[in-house]
Amino acid sequence: KEIGFSKNPKGSKQILEFFLRAYISWVFGAAWIPQPTTPLSINTPKFKQSQINSLINLLSSSQRPLILLGSQAVCPPIEPNILAEAVKTLGIPVYLGGMSRGLLGANSPLQMVHNRKEALKNADLIILAGAVCDFRLSYGRILNPKAKIVVINRNQSQMLKASLKKI
Repeated sequence: KEIGFSKNPKGSKQILEFFLRAYISWVFGAAWIPQPTTPLSINTPKFKQSQINSLINLLSSSQRPLILLGSQAVCPPIEPNILAEAVKTLGIPVYLGGMSRGLLGANSPLQMVHNRKEALKNADLIILAGAVCDFRLSYGRILNPKAKIVVINRNQSQMLKASLKKI
């Protein structure tokens, strides 16, 4: 009724209405058939001990490390308060983005707010933890080319978005 079908269309109007009815039937025809609603399985990648050891070595040899914490960092299975304590324990300056904003509270001495571009140019170790190296980071062009870059990301296609060297 809302489409304005005629009772007895003729000629080209009959053909048009036939195709419109067929399209509507194709789009909405299975609307009332029950669909599976079970949750999708969650694949949380696990780190190898060798990767953790490599990161520890990089951190211990770094003079100006910097962490960029993104939305993925606050996703389960790790609770945000545990992550906040881990970041505080590391004692490394951190920029928070996306859903990780507010993780350290309003008065954290580790949380950096301004001059991110300059900090990224001066850092000798940059850890992108759950942060995507996309247009917000100029696809990696604003990162110090001499810095070691560690990317921690749950999605490999996002992890490889920029042309970063593999460590």
